Amino acid sequence: MKLVSRRDSASWEAECERLFTAEVDLSLKRIALSARIPVLVSTAGAAFLEGEAGTSGAANALDSSRSEMAMIDAALEVARNKRREALRQINVAEATKMRAEAARLRKKAEQHGQVTARLLAELQAHEGCDYVPYKPYVDPTGGDTVTYRIPTSASLEHQASGLEGKAEAKERQALRDWGELQGSFSPDELVENIVQLGPLMLGPSLVELHDWARSTLEGTSKERLRCRISWGNGEFAPTRSEAVLT
Repeated sequence: MKLVSRRDSASWEAECERLFTAEVDLSLKRIALSARIPVLVSTAGAAFLEGEAGTSGAANALDSSRSEMAMIDAALEVARNKRREALRQINVAEATKMRAEAARLRKKAEQHGQVTARLLAELQAHEGCDYVPYKPYVDPTGGDTVTYRIPTSASLEHQASGLEGKAEAKERQALRDWGELQGSFSPDELVENIVQLGPLMLGPSLVELHDWARSTLEGTSKERLRCRISWGNGEFAPTRSEAVLT
């Protein structure tokens, strides 16, 4: 079954841009909240230990931050799934455009062929035999080049078939959702580099990547790590990634 998109590729690309911007903004907010949690836990614990009047306030702030993180995680999953579908729809839209052009060419070939058939019938009646519309041209200098003059209708059909083949290939084209990054980064710099991939590539989760880098540095005096990170199907692959503290 051929897929059809009612929107052009430019509108789907704009949708990817919108969703990507939302993903980045939400991810940065989620990373900032995650960094606050240990402070809120410590504050709430100290207040509870001392039986301070502000215990409920500290606990509420902690619960509120955790709830907001959960909502952001849910929103990120929705945005990411929508962007994956939008990326797929870009290919569908381009394939739809190719098929429309192929259909136009076939219609033109059909109309041209009808005129050709009428003229050939007139020639057949005039000559008393079938008329051959083209024949090979052999280089008179004795070269090996043989040139065929292709009828316009046949050329149009050939172009249409080529476009339909390209459309099928475009629909099967895999998303750009895998890759690798190497270098020396702080957790924030690592996130910035993944953001540079842009909206048309499905890179790893910024939150997951930042958490991985931060946990790798945790308990050390180091601020950067030399790493090689890999991702596939848009998912961070920690088992295929490695890091060295620098």
